[in-house]
Amino acid sequence: MSIFLKKELTLRNIWLGIDLGASKLRLLAFSKEGKLIQKTVQESPFAPISRNQVKLDFLFPSHPLPLRLAHFLLQEVKKFLSKEKAVPLGIGIIVAGRIFDQEGFLGGNTPCRFANEKGYIPLRSFFQSAFPNIPIVLENDATATAQFFGQYSESCLGIPKEKVYFATVSTGIGGGGNLPGIHELGHIPQEGILPPSCGCGRPGCLEAYASGTGLSKRCKELLHSPEQKLQELERWEQLRWQSPIPLTKWVQEWCEENTSPATLFQNWDKDFIPKNLPSYLILDGAKRISLTLLSLCFLLDLKIFFLSGGLLIHQPAYFKAIQHFFQKLSHPKSQLLPILPSLLLSPFPKETASDYASLSLLIPLSQSLFQKLLIS
Repeated sequence: MSIFLKKELTLRNIWLGIDLGASKLRLLAFSKEGKLIQKTVQESPFAPISRNQVKLDFLFPSHPLPLRLAHFLLQEVKKFLSKEKAVPLGIGIIVAGRIFDQEGFLGGNTPCRFANEKGYIPLRSFFQSAFPNIPIVLENDATATAQFFGQYSESCLGIPKEKVYFATVSTGIGGGGNLPGIHELGHIPQEGILPPSCGCGRPGCLEAYASGTGLSKRCKELLHSPEQKLQELERWEQLRWQSPIPLTKWVQEWCEENTSPATLFQNWDKDFIPKNLPSYLILDGAKRISLTLLSLCFLLDLKIFFLSGGLLIHQPAYFKAIQHFFQKLSHPKSQLLPILPSLLLSPFPKETASDYASLSLLIPLSQSLFQKLLIS
């Protein structure tokens, strides 16, 4: 037997996960049974280098812009497999962005210059050519995580996966379910006067009102708004809240105190009534998230929401505010929604759901695996 064949026989079979975000790229190796055996984390190719450039602008300069990401990811995957002495049984790729034809994606944090003539960054076919005999699945990160929670709910809670929705609230807002066409939660348009700008280029998205970045950015925009615009917004908000919302006064007080937008949560007394600029911004964000989730309940007959994300983990009072408005705004005697869906924080340890999201695209996860993950 040749040395080459002996080397091939020593390679182990793994399920490979690729988690591509705006700031981090994670590569994950799972055993055939579904146990996470290795994970590496590195800077995302979309990490900003300057105001108008990202890391990918300087990688593989001889290749056309739309193909640079695929070449970079394939290079990193080959290094990872070589180090792990492994061959993939299948590859699950999850990305922060909208999926086009199961072939590519484009997200709010992915510059459009990397898109091809069809309007997306090609990925799946490139990997299928490199690994022709295994399944390659490309999915939105929130939708993939929703599939993880859907499998958990079916096997452990007895709730059909179609009745489950997942939402993440962090620097941005994402969401996904186990039915087609219910992604891009953070870019659902919101009503309002003086709408804040969103990273996608359109003003007034849920993410611009209620994410960590959105809260801070909206605070800055209000601090630099003309008094006439603030007064218009003030009248609008008094109708929405059915109580006095003296925004002009609150903005002036905030300017006089010279407090940074980053300290919003430090200046909120955790009550559910707006009393100053920080409490107004935070409670307005929580209320908008609640209304959006309730709308999904009516449209899709959902039974359970799982929420996660850095902002909710580090600011648990924000989740309580979302939960408060979710219960308050749903009518207790509604014929359309006789049983209020459950609104829960993820029961799994930090990053577990996102770690296993890519694997859930490739194989069904067992009840015993979920129990082990919960215990861990």
